[in-house]
Amino acid sequence: TTIRSGRKRWGIERRLRHSRPGNRNAPIYFVNMYTNSRDPTSNYHSIIVHETDVLVTANPVSVETYQGSSVSLKAYPDYRASVKPWWKYYGPFSALDELNKRGLLDDGSAKFLESSVAGRTLGASLDDARQVLTPYMDRHGDLFVSLYIPDLEKRPLKPSRQAVVREIASLSLKHRARVTGLKQRNLLLGHKPLRVLEIGYTSGGTSAFAWEKSGCEAHAIDYFFGDTVESGGRHKYIADMIGSDVQFHVGDVTKKTDLPEEYFDIVFSSSVIEHIADLPAAFEEIKRLLKPGGITMHAYDPYFHPAGGHSLGILDSPWGHVRLSKDEVLDYIRTMRPHEAPVAVPWVQNALYPEHTQAQVQRSVCGAGLRLREWKTAIVGKDVAGQLTEEIVTDVLRSNPGLCVQELLTRKVSFIAQKER
Repeated sequence: TTIRSGRKRWGIERRLRHSRPGNRNAPIYFVNMYTNSRDPTSNYHSIIVHETDVLVTANPVSVETYQGSSVSLKAYPDYRASVKPWWKYYGPFSALDELNKRGLLDDGSAKFLESSVAGRTLGASLDDARQVLTPYMDRHGDLFVSLYIPDLEKRPLKPSRQAVVREIASLSLKHRARVTGLKQRNLLLGHKPLRVLEIGYTSGGTSAFAWEKSGCEAHAIDYFFGDTVESGGRHKYIADMIGSDVQFHVGDVTKKTDLPEEYFDIVFSSSVIEHIADLPAAFEEIKRLLKPGGITMHAYDPYFHPAGGHSLGILDSPWGHVRLSKDEVLDYIRTMRPHEAPVAVPWVQNALYPEHTQAQVQRSVCGAGLRLREWKTAIVGKDVAGQLTEEIVTDVLRSNPGLCVQELLTRKVSFIAQKER
C-alpha cells in the first residue's frame, strides 16, 4: 500500500511505504530517545515509524547523481533550500536581495537575482552578481554598511535603529537569564559589573552589545576568517549608532592573545566552537583569561546533523556531507557547484571540522583543566529524524567510525565549564 504524504519536499514528492525486510532505505526505529518536552512527567517515546521513506519525483524532473568512492548521492533540487536559505550567505547576492526587498532593483536585475538563486546551486558567479550590484552601490551607497562587500556576508545593508534596539533587548533578556541561572546554582560570584568576553562578532556584534545592556563590561574577539577586518564594519556602525563602549578585539583564541590574564568572569560563544580548528589550545587560552571560579558557556551546531555543513557545506540530500569523506565533500562542491566552489571550498576546508565529536569537545574542555558543569543536547524534529535510514547510517559509520547515531540526530549542543576557584 502506498500512502501519499500530501506535501512536497526538495522539489519532489514523498511517499511512505510499509517496510519490508532487507530494505536498506527504511527509517531506523529508535526507542527511548526522545522526550516529550511539553509533558515532563511523560515516559520517553519513539518518533520514527516502521515505514520506508521512498523519494520519487513529483514531476518528470532530472535528479543529478554524484558518485563517491563508495557512496552514490542524489542531488535533490530544493533539498538544501529546505534546510537553510543558503544563497543569502553570499555577499553580492545578499545585497541584491536586500535591495530588491526595498523595491530598488529594476526588472532586469530582479530577474537576474531570481534566476541565479532558483536552483540547487548558484546559476551565476559572484563576479556576475557584483557587476549587477555595482550601479546600485553607486546610487545608494549610503544604504550600505561598507562599500566593500565580502564574498560571505549575510547583512550588507545598514540596519534600522529600531531593529537593532529590538534585537539587543531580546538577547539581553537571554543573557540576564543565563547570569541569574549561574548565580542561583552558586557557579558565579556576585562581581559587579561582570566582565564578559564573547568569541565571535563578525555578524554584527549584537550579542556583545546585549551583554553591555545587561550591565556587564563587554568585550568581543574575532579572527575574521577568510576576509579582511573591513568585513566587520557592521559592529562599528552599530556601536556608533547606539553609543556603545563594547571593546572589540582582533585575535585568535587558539593562540595567546593580548587580553589580560584572569580578567573575565564569563567567556561566551554562540555558533563558534564548530569553527575552531584547535579546540584544546582554545580552551587553554580561555582558562588563562578566566578569573578563578570563572565560567565559560558555549552553544554550537554540531557538524553531523543535516544542517551541520552550514549553508556552504550542506549537500543536496540528507546527511550527504557526513556520508562522504571531507575530500569527497570538497570534490562534490567543485563538481556540482562550480559558481560556489571558489568561495565554498576554502571555507568548508578551513572552517568546518568533522573531528569535533561531542566526546572530543568534552576531552578538550577537561584536558584544559576546566570542570564541566553542564552538557545539554537538542534533538532534530520528527520530520528530519524520519529521513534517517539504515543506508545513511551505514554510509556514515563507514566514513566516520568514531560516530554514533545520536550524533546524527543532535542539532544543538550547549555546555558550561568552570575554572577552579
